[in-house]
Amino acid sequence: SLRGDIDDGAIESGSNAQLGKDSSAMSQKYQMTYVGNGLYELRNVNSGKCLDVYAGSTMQGANVQQYNQNHTLAQYWYCEPFAGGYTVKSAASGLALTAQKSQAGANLAMKEAAINEAQRFVFKKAKLIDDGVYVLQSTVVSSMVLDVYAGSKASGANVQIYRSNGTDAQRFAIKHVGGGYYTIMNIKGGKYLDVRYGSKANGANVWMYKGNGTAAQKWKAEIGPNGLTFKSQKSGKYLDVYYGRPASGTNVQQHVANGSLAQGWVLHDRNWTFLGDAEPAGAAVLRKAESYEGWPYQWGGRSEATSFDCTGLVMHCTNAVWKTNFDMMFTNASRLYNLCTPIKASEAKAGDLVFYRGTYGRDVNYISHVVFYAGHGAVYGAGNPIGYDRINVFRNILGQRAVKLFARVKR
Repeated sequence: SLRGDIDDGAIESGSNAQLGKDSSAMSQKYQMTYVGNGLYELRNVNSGKCLDVYAGSTMQGANVQQYNQNHTLAQYWYCEPFAGGYTVKSAASGLALTAQKSQAGANLAMKEAAINEAQRFVFKKAKLIDDGVYVLQSTVVSSMVLDVYAGSKASGANVQIYRSNGTDAQRFAIKHVGGGYYTIMNIKGGKYLDVRYGSKANGANVWMYKGNGTAAQKWKAEIGPNGLTFKSQKSGKYLDVYYGRPASGTNVQQHVANGSLAQGWVLHDRNWTFLGDAEPAGAAVLRKAESYEGWPYQWGGRSEATSFDCTGLVMHCTNAVWKTNFDMMFTNASRLYNLCTPIKASEAKAGDLVFYRGTYGRDVNYISHVVFYAGHGAVYGAGNPIGYDRINVFRNILGQRAVKLFARVKR
């Protein structure tokens, strides 16, 4: 069977709504809230964003996405019984949510209500989090997950975020213990996520400790603005990445709610690893690029001797790994785009390129920046410093979200 899903499990506003294969993915769960007058809001559990008609359009074929909660008619829906399920109609237009095809990856858009299977949706009650073993991905940066320092089994072992590596130090058994609270146990050491000494202080450290059933080891899962959040029963403060730093080894603490990416977490199946689903060639070029993580941005940089700018990093890595023959001296982002094959966003795979328009200069339409696509809502490139970032973070010279173009390197 197929379920309503968000493309690539992304958390960003503007990410596409589609059909996905029936799975345990959190991106296939929605919080359904009655808002009055027969209307409902559908909020994605994975991202905290609401099911939304693009730009509030009332036109046939309008696309459906997820977007920050804004309490507009574009995010309110009538759910009308039909043949053991429901048709889901936009409050803005009366058009019905429609699957374009009956297959995984099929787009969801708005069409005239026709009372057919493409418009029939079945709602099934589900727990916010099913008991099980998960990887907790930080929304600060897609490659980082919750991790026990050095894989320690000791009480008092520190907790951090670290580059996803598929080890048991990054796998946690989450169990509901009542009232919306959960315990979070590392499966390697058998110790529990715990606020150090049961402190209520802002910034108090979080570590692993032997199970003791105290409030310091119970966490309330909630749908936040950037994924799930976990609130300590003891202190009322949230599991938080120190200053939202996107680096391996950054400490995890508790902090008052602030709605930031530092407090957002995305849950994945126990076998998930970042780039684990990438094709070998794509993973290889990204691994090469990762060897320069943390290096400074260097305008015009084209070698390890100088560090790199955005185009230099891409060309250097593809030349080294894929044996492409890009001219390292003269190619900029705009020229590089013309040397690649344009593709649709839906076709992009890890190792493909994402180009952005108007991130500097005077022309908002000029292709000015390029990064590697990494999947999972992430890109990798020469910012300052070189490293991972979220795909929609870049702004143009007008302060608007920069227009993206996707392309594939010719090999």
